[in-house]
Amino acid sequence: DVAILRLLRQYGLEPDVVCGHSLGEYGALVAAGVLEFQDALLAVSARAKEMAGVQVPDNGKMASVAAPVEKVEAILKTISGYVAPANKNCPMQTVIAGETKAVEAAVKKFGSLGIQAQEIRVSHAFHSKIVEPAQISYRRFLERMDLKSPRVPILSNVTAAYYPEEVSGVRDLLVAQIASPVEFIRQVERMHKDGVRLFIE
Repeated sequence: DVAILRLLRQYGLEPDVVCGHSLGEYGALVAAGVLEFQDALLAVSARAKEMAGVQVPDNGKMASVAAPVEKVEAILKTISGYVAPANKNCPMQTVIAGETKAVEAAVKKFGSLGIQAQEIRVSHAFHSKIVEPAQISYRRFLERMDLKSPRVPILSNVTAAYYPEEVSGVRDLLVAQIASPVEFIRQVERMHKDGVRLFIE
């Protein structure tokens, strides 16, 4: 992400607004001036370490479902146990996360309804309450980081709204992002609503 950002800047292109998907939000944070590149590398490394190190009885699973989030949510209500949308990617793809048995049951249920669904190989059920324990130690890490107010408007995965000016609010969103669903559809819709017409991925 940062390599592409640097290349675009060589051609005189600067973003009016930025956002990123899950880990990609850190590339957006660099573009927005919230983090220096080297600090972003440290942050993503710490984030991964804290999430992978979560000690829980069930690490959970994730799965990709070829259906809109509204349909996915309705079907998940029929599944026993904890499973929820984790990545709201586009109108025809939703990633779910949750307890192992619940995700496995959901994949079978979607298949029985003719909806393509398959598990994703991950160590934990990211963007779900299963990885919430990682938030405490990650907050302590971020308190030592030199975060800055955004110089370019940046949208949050957590709220699909813009990051605040206050560094404490920026930190709160980064901590929350670990266990919150990625509201990517709403982020893209917000950019379009605010007048963005040229999207560069």
